Amino acid sequence: MSSLPKRQKKSKKSSRDSPVKGLLGPVFGKVSLVLVCGALGAFPAVWAWHFLSTSSYFSIKKIETFGHENLSSYSASSILNRYKGKNIFSVDVKAIERQVRDFSVDIDTSMVRKTLPDTITIVLAVREPCALVKDETYLPIDAEGVILANIKSTAWKRLPVITGVTLRKKEISQKKCESKNITVALELLAEIKRSGILRECDVSSVDVSDYKNPTFSINDGVEIRVGLGSFRDALQSLKSMLKDPKLSLSQVRYIDLRFKDAVIGPK
Repeated sequence: MSSLPKRQKKSKKSSRDSPVKGLLGPVFGKVSLVLVCGALGAFPAVWAWHFLSTSSYFSIKKIETFGHENLSSYSASSILNRYKGKNIFSVDVKAIERQVRDFSVDIDTSMVRKTLPDTITIVLAVREPCALVKDETYLPIDAEGVILANIKSTAWKRLPVITGVTLRKKEISQKKCESKNITVALELLAEIKRSGILRECDVSSVDVSDYKNPTFSINDGVEIRVGLGSFRDALQSLKSMLKDPKLSLSQVRYIDLRFKDAVIGPK
C-alpha cells in the first residue's frame, strides 16, 4: 500500500511580522510625542492663569467714577465694600452696571470696565433735566418724564417751569411720571425745541392747568395759546410771526394760535 501524504503544518507568523503591528508602533510614538509637547506647552498657560487669578496684585483696591458731577449724592463705597479684595478677573462688570443703575433713577446708563491691575472704572450717563415741575417745590424732570430728585440745582439754570400740575408722592418716587398734564407739557416743549423758536425767544413757563388748552410764556410774559391740536403747525405760524419786524412783543399780552388766523391780544 502506498503511504498517505503527510499533512503539512501551517506556519504561524510571528506577531512581530504583522504589518498592522508594524504600523502601530510609530503611530503610538507620534501620539505620545504630541501629548508630551501639548502638556509642556499648556503648563505655562496654566501657571499664568493661576498667577492672574490668585495673586494679590490683581485684587480690587479702588473704584473710579466719572460723570457723577451733577448728582447731589453719589457714593461708590457700597460697590467697593462688596468687591474690594476680589480678583479683578473674576468680577462680572454687567452685574456692577445693574447695581449702579439701581442706585438712582437719575442715572440713565452706566459703563463699567476693569482697569488693570486693581481698579474698577465706572462711567455714568446722568439724565438731563429739560424743565422744572412746580408743585410744592421745584422738581427737575427730563424729556421722558422722569423726576430727577438727585440732580444738583446748578443743572437747573434757565429751565422752563411747568405749572398747573399736582404730583402725588407715588408719581415722584416712581421711575416715570405718567400724568397727562406732564405728558402734554413735555410734548409741547419737545416740539418747541424742534421748531427752532428758541433762537427767536426764551420760553419761561408752560401752563397745563387745562391740558386740552396748554399755553406757554416767552420773553417778558407774553402768553402763547396753542390748544391741543397740531403743535408743529401752530409753532411754525408763531415762528413766522416772530420774524416780522412790525411785531413788538413789548406791546403784546397774548398770541392765540388756536384759530386759522392768529389772534394778537394787545396790552
